[in-house]
Amino acid sequence: MQQKKRMIFYTTAGDPNWKDQLLLGVQLLVTSMVMIAGPILVGQSAGLSANEISSFISISLIVSALATVLQAIVKPPISAGQLLPTVTSTPYCILSIVAARQGGLSLVYGITLVGALIQIAITPLIRRWALLFTKEAAAFTILMLGFWLGALGFHAIFHPYRFEQFTIHTRLLLPLTSDPHSSAFAGIASLIVMLLCRLWSPHSLRLYFILIGIVAGWIIAFVNQAIPNNQLALVTAAPWIQIPHLIRPTYSFHTALLFPVICTALIACVEYGALFYVNQQAVSEESIDPDLTRIRRGNLCASLLSGLGTSVGAMAQQPLPLGVGLSVTVGAYCRRTAYVFSGLLLLISFSPKLLMFFLTIPVSVSGAALFFIGAILFMWGLNSLNLEHAHIRKLYAVALSFLIGISTEILPSVLKISPGFYAHSKLTDLSLFISLFSLLLWMRLLSVKKYENTEPRSLS
Repeated sequence: MQQKKRMIFYTTAGDPNWKDQLLLGVQLLVTSMVMIAGPILVGQSAGLSANEISSFISISLIVSALATVLQAIVKPPISAGQLLPTVTSTPYCILSIVAARQGGLSLVYGITLVGALIQIAITPLIRRWALLFTKEAAAFTILMLGFWLGALGFHAIFHPYRFEQFTIHTRLLLPLTSDPHSSAFAGIASLIVMLLCRLWSPHSLRLYFILIGIVAGWIIAFVNQAIPNNQLALVTAAPWIQIPHLIRPTYSFHTALLFPVICTALIACVEYGALFYVNQQAVSEESIDPDLTRIRRGNLCASLLSGLGTSVGAMAQQPLPLGVGLSVTVGAYCRRTAYVFSGLLLLISFSPKLLMFFLTIPVSVSGAALFFIGAILFMWGLNSLNLEHAHIRKLYAVALSFLIGISTEILPSVLKISPGFYAHSKLTDLSLFISLFSLLLWMRLLSVKKYENTEPRSLS
């Protein structure tokens, strides 16, 4: 099947000039700053002090920088060889928060290590379980990830008062703003600027339109005093340079968490395959099958580094859907961006002032980027599913899976069915949402695979 032509500025092997490399790296950094919330929430849940949380974040960022570089390396062939920005793991975030509340950092490191070992054990089985790593599986996974990012961004823009601004401080969660309407206005303005730049700006600016929108919203929020004064004071008080203290990890594990860890590890593997496929498919005009060899290498590399990262006190690592979505949105897949992004991660890991400065980006402005990127990922997945030529059984299965998946937003309380494990997390919907749509995806593939080569039937 021929794919619709997309706007692509730089392919995977592209060689941008120094200006484009720098701006693409900065754009990826400011877009990904929302994921810094993961280590902050884990550190807070574990009862760490402000200095300990600062070191926890810095060490996690250093490991993230290394993981991003390793994923981009082509020779020797040790990983995927693609731009797969790696930050703190989205699948493991919920589990880590709950583990931190139940057993502190030792339990967080325990579940991370066990999860990494499970992912390593799954890696040789990827060819045998190829049904989970087909192009249809990847497309549906990306579609649902796009929906989740878009829904989260929508809430952040139009309901910013339900969120809190994250800062490294003894009181880690500060009010987003004394005037939530100003923050919402900044988010809406940021989204409008992104849309205008994407549609009508000069061709040279379309590569950075997400960055332009974030900076515009950031400035509007500052002018309208939507950024709390006490947060700005923390930026002023933070030191320019600070060497993070290595954390000596201890490990513990609760058998009650074994099943959630297995599910999370399996989800992480499927998600990795989908994110890899986005980069693989980006430069092809024809629909191609995922390269399982490179998926195995990349997943093994990510799993090993996530497990080894616990030895220095880092949080679980996994390629970031938001980062891959940004590549699709702006049309830049070049591996060189990974090196610039990694350098910037190292810079802010040793500079609390810069880290605090970037954390002043309002939640509503980050939400605008999430919303836009989520919409692009959603349409990418929908287009890749090729539903107009699909068998009727496949249409029904996709529709059913999608409707159940979006029920986490329509009726979130319905899915809060596991109080023993999930009741302690405010992010219940995300974890159950990813688990549920993955399970339904596998059921869909198992039930319709044998009908793919048959003649489609009319819906009537």
